[in-house]
Amino acid sequence: MGVFFGLACDSSRAQSGVTLYGALDVLIDISNQGRGTLTKMSNGGTFGSRLGLMGSEVFGDGYKAIFRLESGFAPNAGTIQQGGALFGRQAYIGFEGPEGTLTFGRQYSPEFLAMSDNDVFLGGLGGSIWGVDRTLPNGTVQATLLTEVITCRVNNSVLYSSPKIYGFSVGLMYGLGGVAKSTSGGTTFSGAINYTNGPATFHAGYVYQRDALDQGYYKAWGVGGNYGIGRGKGVSRIH
Repeated sequence: MGVFFGLACDSSRAQSGVTLYGALDVLIDISNQGRGTLTKMSNGGTFGSRLGLMGSEVFGDGYKAIFRLESGFAPNAGTIQQGGALFGRQAYIGFEGPEGTLTFGRQYSPEFLAMSDNDVFLGGLGGSIWGVDRTLPNGTVQATLLTEVITCRVNNSVLYSSPKIYGFSVGLMYGLGGVAKSTSGGTTFSGAINYTNGPATFHAGYVYQRDALDQGYYKAWGVGGNYGIGRGKGVSRIH
């Protein structure tokens, strides 16, 4: 079940605005992965619960400053998600204009957003492809798409999102590693190409992330698309 709420308030300047928004979603899961039936309550059947602030300051000529602070939490336990980070879901500031959007902070990688759009559940926690896992013989639950889960949000990142031109748009991200004496340790590169034509969409994405010690990396890519027929949607993807 899900509950949405939102509250918008204008600042003293007519062309400035701040919006308080959020969502509550609790999932009851009854499943059997070969080691007995498990019944549990979790955060997020369709999407993760959140509370956020977003706003903008209009400069004129189509340009404005923007920001977003978004905290994830689990209403079933009252705990903060994303490793306990206060604004673990998103935290960024930037600029938006006719040439696109440039933002700085903790943000979703273009590859993760592209692959989420190829998912009929849009990356939702309950039925999404990212919710598919397996139970190993020792009882450990292992996510089947661990790389994308790890790289879905990138700290210290710079993200450019282009406007849509003839149905096409691109996203490019570089995440600074912030590791002393290393120019590549902890860095991330991600890109995506998206296309929309009426009910049909196509998305392709790539992400490459070095670990902090610069001794290994995570890498993922995928292409896919979907076509909407009324309320239904068919999805095809390669990963």
